[in-house]
Amino acid sequence: MANATDNILVDGIGQDGRRFHLPVDGGSTIYEGTLVAQLVATGMLVAATTSGAGPAIGKATHKSDNSTGADGAKRCLIETDRVYRLTNGATTNAFTEAHAIGSVAYASDDHTVYNNDAGGTLKRAGLFDGLEADGKVRVLVSSAERANSYGYLPIPLTAFREVSSAGAVGAIAAIGGVLASDTTPILGAAATSEAMQIVWAAGNADIIQASISLPGDFSGAFDVLLELQVLTDNAGGGGIEAATFTVNSSFDNGAQVVDTATDGTPAVTVHKVTATIAAADVADAPSFVNIQLVPGTHANDPIHLLAARLVFRRAST
Repeated sequence: MANATDNILVDGIGQDGRRFHLPVDGGSTIYEGTLVAQLVATGMLVAATTSGAGPAIGKATHKSDNSTGADGAKRCLIETDRVYRLTNGATTNAFTEAHAIGSVAYASDDHTVYNNDAGGTLKRAGLFDGLEADGKVRVLVSSAERANSYGYLPIPLTAFREVSSAGAVGAIAAIGGVLASDTTPILGAAATSEAMQIVWAAGNADIIQASISLPGDFSGAFDVLLELQVLTDNAGGGGIEAATFTVNSSFDNGAQVVDTATDGTPAVTVHKVTATIAAADVADAPSFVNIQLVPGTHANDPIHLLAARLVFRRAST
């Protein structure tokens, strides 16, 4: 199916839902009456089913054309927590009277729903609330669907250990130690804020690794984001170097895959770098993940890692 290219009816049932404004993604146009979602990485509003977006959170109450603007240059008033009439899918994708009230409805475009997620490729639109006489599907769409669909899993800095891919005993953490017994990387406190941090000396690229248990509702059907809070301190005086990392991950002891957290705007202040682990590289309903971080080139400046977390999609219930 295809997203709308013009305004359509909001087509809500009963009293109005909650309404609030959200910033629109740069380069995007939102049409009145269409299902909308937020991009996972930025929170910007886009048409439902847009790549990188979460589940539907409501309907647009008017057209918002940000096709030539930057992120947030336009805002859109959306309505949520209401039952809407939506187009039904065809043949085996269609809802029928046999489907239970409360079944999950999935958005195949910004105005059509399926009774299934097409093999994990469709995002949640809301909950099935029956059929109209004309065949339209009643769906309860709620902003709470988004809150129930994303999880944030902090990775304590103390969970990381220095490791050696060759398994050399001298290169791994000593018993009781936090990181390896050599001088870099080290776990310490910042001089002024005393914030906990892992610091790699200039030129050092030793690997650190953490094994993280995952919650039972962790879905393996969607991309996983690794967010790192980092800085470089320009100690070498030759200009600020990037705090870029190679990210090696493996779920449930499967094959390791390689991604990159690229530092596009190096800074001496704390800032975020992100790596995306593709859904194809995530195990189905995984129970744990191993994350390795390998610093990129930083010949003159130390790299500081101050926090890490995983952003994931919760499995539908």
